[in-house]
Amino acid sequence: IGWIIGAFVLMATIGLLTTSAIFCTAFVRIRGNLSLKVSAGVGLGVLMFQYGVFEWALEYELYRGLPFSEGGLADW
Repeated sequence: IGWIIGAFVLMATIGLLTTSAIFCTAFVRIRGNLSLKVSAGVGLGVLMFQYGVFEWALEYELYRGLPFSEGGLADW
């Protein structure tokens, strides 16, 4: 439950693109018990994949988070 709540709070505050990378990095580090270097590589890979597919190829802007959106909380 903590992972889900943490991901939801991060999505609301800093957006989907960065949250996915942070979530994957933390999950691989903590649950996978791998090194920080490997975990950061996984997070960077997720970030590059999402940016490449959604932002660049599909020209679809992923949610940026409350502080970075025009309407703020009203967008929710």
